[in-house]
Amino acid sequence: MSSLDAFPMLPGGTATGHLQLFQKERLPFLLDAMHRGDVTRLRFLNKTPLVVSGARAAYEVLVEKARSFEKSPGLRLLLYYLAGDGLFTSEGELWRRQRRLLAPLFQPAQIERYAAVMRDVTLRAVGRLRDGGRVDLARETTRIAMGVVGVGPLRQRHLRRGRRARRRAHRGAPVDRRQRRPPSPSSPT
Repeated sequence: MSSLDAFPMLPGGTATGHLQLFQKERLPFLLDAMHRGDVTRLRFLNKTPLVVSGARAAYEVLVEKARSFEKSPGLRLLLYYLAGDGLFTSEGELWRRQRRLLAPLFQPAQIERYAAVMRDVTLRAVGRLRDGGRVDLARETTRIAMGVVGVGPLRQRHLRRGRRARRRAHRGAPVDRRQRRPPSPSSPT
C-alpha cells in the first residue's frame, strides 16, 4: 500500500465529507465504496477512513501492516461497552497477545466447523419464516448470531454432554457414569 492519495475517493461528498450520505443511506453507500476497488477513501469531517473490501488488501491491513493502522475510535468506543478490552477494541501489544491466543480458532479446519454450525443455525431460522409474515430483523439476526455462538465448535462438546445428562436423568439413569443412580431430591448434598 502506498499513500492515501493513491486510493480512489468516493465521489459525492459535501462540506462534511461523506457523513450525510453515510447516515442517510449506509448500506448503498458502503456497497458503492466496495465496488469502486479493493481500497476506497472516504471523508468524514477531517478524517479519511478507508473501506477495505479486497481479500489481499484486507490481509495486508490486518496482518502484514497492522501496526500502521488503528481501529476507528468510534468503533472502539461503541464496541467497548459490549466487548471490553477484547480483540475488536484493543490496540498494540494487548491486541497482538489476544490475536496470538485466538489464532488456533481461525485455522481452516475450525472455520469449516463454524461454517457447518452457521449453516445449520441459518436453516433453522429460515424454517421459522412464514410467507407474508413480519420479521423483527434485529431480533432474528441476534437470535442467529447467538445460536452460532451458543452452539459453535467451542461449546458443542459441552452441550452434547449436557443433553446426554438431561436424557439420562429424565430416564432415571445415572447422570454421571460414576454414580449408580441420580441423587434423590431428599438425599443430602
